[in-house]
Amino acid sequence: MSKTFKAYIYCIITIFLFSTLELCGKLLGNGVSPNSVTVYRFFYGGIFLFFLYKFIEKSPESLKISDYLKIVLSGILNVCISMMFLQLSIFYGKATIAAVLISANPLFVVFFAWIILKEKMDIKKTTALVLGITGIVVLVYGSGVFDNSENSKNISLGIIFGLLSSLTFALYTVLSKKYIMKYGNLRFNSLSFFWSALFLALAYSSFGDYPIYEFTIKNTSILLYLGIFVSGVAYFLYGEALKTISAFEGASFFMLKPVFAALMNYIIIKETLNITQIIGIVIILSGMMQFSQKN
Repeated sequence: MSKTFKAYIYCIITIFLFSTLELCGKLLGNGVSPNSVTVYRFFYGGIFLFFLYKFIEKSPESLKISDYLKIVLSGILNVCISMMFLQLSIFYGKATIAAVLISANPLFVVFFAWIILKEKMDIKKTTALVLGITGIVVLVYGSGVFDNSENSKNISLGIIFGLLSSLTFALYTVLSKKYIMKYGNLRFNSLSFFWSALFLALAYSSFGDYPIYEFTIKNTSILLYLGIFVSGVAYFLYGEALKTISAFEGASFFMLKPVFAALMNYIIIKETLNITQIIGIVIILSGMMQFSQKN
C-alpha cells in the first residue's frame, strides 16, 4: 500500500468520524451547552493523544517558549474559535447544514495554502472545487434557508456561524500541516488541544459561564466519544495524512462530510432530505470523483 493511498484512507476515516459531530451535538440537545461540548471534547482528546504521544511518538528536540506559543495559539484558533463557531452553527441550525458548511473549507484552504505553504492550483483542483462548492450551495438552498419563517432566521444564524467555522478551520489546516511537520503529530495535537480547552474553560468561567453539564450516562458517553474518537483518533489520522499529501488534498475530503452526515442524520434523528438536497449531494460526489481522477 502506497503512502498516498494510505493517506487517503486516513482522510476517509477522519471525515467519517468528523461527520458524527453534528449528530452527537443534536443527541446531546440542551443538556450540554455548546461551550461545554467544545471544552470537554478537546480536553478528553488532548489527554488521549498525550498518552499516545508517550507510547508512540519519539520526541525530537525540546520545545522553546516560542514553540509553545505557536502550538497554543493554533489550538486556540481551532478549539476556541473554529469549533466554537461550529457548535453554535449546530445549536442554531440544522445538523446537516452545519456539516455542509464546514465541508466548504477547501475553498479557503486553497487561499491560505497558496499564501503560507506556496501550494499551487491547477485545472483539476479548480474543477473539483467548483463542483464541490456548487453542490454545497444547492444543498443549503434545498434546506429551506430562504423561507420567510421564524425557523429560517435561526437557520441563517447557523449558516453565518458555519461559514466562520469553515474559514477559521481552513487556516488551522494549513498551519497544522506546517507545525505537525516541525513538532510531530501527537505532540502538536495533544498540547494544542489540552491547553486551548483549558484556556476556553477559564475564559468562559471568568464571565460566570462555567463549562458544566447535566451529568448523565448518555451525555458523558457522547462527550467521551467526541473526545477520544472525533478529537483524538480523527485528528491523529488527519495529521498523519497531511505528512504525505497537500493541505488542499486533505481538505478536499471534507466534501464527503455532508454525504456521511446527511445519511446518518436521516437514519438516526430523521432529518429528511428533499430532491434538491439529494442533487446537491450528487454534485459534491462528482467533485470528489473529479479530484480522484487527478491522482
